[in-house]
Amino acid sequence: MISDNDKISNYQLNIFVILTIIEIGMAALPAILVKEVKSDAWILSIITGLVNIPFLYIVSKAAQKTSTQGFVGCLKSLFGKAAGTILAIPVLVYFLFMVGLESRLFGETVKMYFLQRTPIEFIVMPIIIEAVFLAKGGIEVIGRFFEAVFFPIVLINVLLILIAIPKNDFTNLLPVFSADIKEYFSAIIAGSNSFFGYELLLIISPYIKEPKKMFKTSTKALLIVTG
Repeated sequence: MISDNDKISNYQLNIFVILTIIEIGMAALPAILVKEVKSDAWILSIITGLVNIPFLYIVSKAAQKTSTQGFVGCLKSLFGKAAGTILAIPVLVYFLFMVGLESRLFGETVKMYFLQRTPIEFIVMPIIIEAVFLAKGGIEVIGRFFEAVFFPIVLINVLLILIAIPKNDFTNLLPVFSADIKEYFSAIIAGSNSFFGYELLLIISPYIKEPKKMFKTSTKALLIVTG
């Protein structure tokens, strides 16, 4: 049984989901949508976020069911220890792949815009070391860390938006609904990947203080990112 001191609150869960989704693919979303639907990209970014809500509901309910045993523990109880462990391997591989991919993408972005002459290994390694220390500290430490960095991240993004507004040409948002219906569906499918990250609820569900409020809290986070 996990004590409440080793669990995260709804507020921390909200921040956790927001930062996870942003880290997973928000940087690539504008380019993906503009390529598919051009001036309608801003509309499709909202629609794509809303389309993810039913999938978030499924993940949240599944995570809620496994909140006492955990995802891997649930697999073991359903299929036996050996089969459950084998079935958990693809999940582990998926998350390892996502961690590697996102670390690489983040490193390349920093290198491209800020540290052109720095080898990417020296950019990525501090991220990995930091992640190891946070993981060693447990979910509560991760939650507190996310709380600490959340408002600086929000502030920086707001300042960047305010700086960019005078230089923006809002006529580029027109015409509206000019793309073909097939292009809209293609954009939604391509852009949905950028909202992934909430599947981590399956893993962290035993460490959430109020799992029954998981969907409501995560939906708020998804809507904040979408907006």
